[in-house]
Amino acid sequence: MADQLTENPAESLAQLRVLGIPLKVLEDSLMDGHHGRASCSPLHPRWFGGSHQHADTVQGLRLRLIQEKWAPSEKRGFATVVSPDGSFQLAVSSGDHNVGKDGSPRTKNRRGAATASAIEKNGEQRGLFAALLDVLPPRRRIKPTGMTTWFLLYRQTRKEIWFEVSLPMSVDGKGRPNAWERRLKFVPINLSAPPSSAPPSNPTKHEVEVSRR
Repeated sequence: MADQLTENPAESLAQLRVLGIPLKVLEDSLMDGHHGRASCSPLHPRWFGGSHQHADTVQGLRLRLIQEKWAPSEKRGFATVVSPDGSFQLAVSSGDHNVGKDGSPRTKNRRGAATASAIEKNGEQRGLFAALLDVLPPRRRIKPTGMTTWFLLYRQTRKEIWFEVSLPMSVDGKGRPNAWERRLKFVPINLSAPPSSAPPSNPTKHEVEVSRR
């Protein structure tokens, strides 16, 4: 199993800046998902709330990051958003009680073959990750030669949304990530705080790269 390198919130913010992802983008997108789930009624199927939350989080993340020149992608049903230089992509998943905490998290549900394949590629490039995340000037920063895949993991309680941006290295027998090279953990979102800004609209102007299963 790969060694985990976890970060406290201050260190995580510095590493997130290296990845080019504003913290507010993560927080606002997660709140989109929260409001989507809250909009479900008792007449919806019981499973729909979680699916609605995930879908709205993905949409919010894409809508905000495409303003920063990122690009949505959906290959073999694996929804991500790809960094402007194409060196890495970010996926979204709900997780277990260890999200944002010291224990090793798992995604809430098993993942498909496309996810497993992406994580295997992470493992193949493991030796290059430290250079990617060193806080160095861009001209000195070394990046992996192929696309790597990070996850925005979240877990919602009645009062908070715990979340982290983490780099998986392998999957377990159920297809869930089970080892992490890097975990960027942040202060949980307080659900009693005033609402933040809504995402930019008009997603139809941006094409999603899609491949058949």
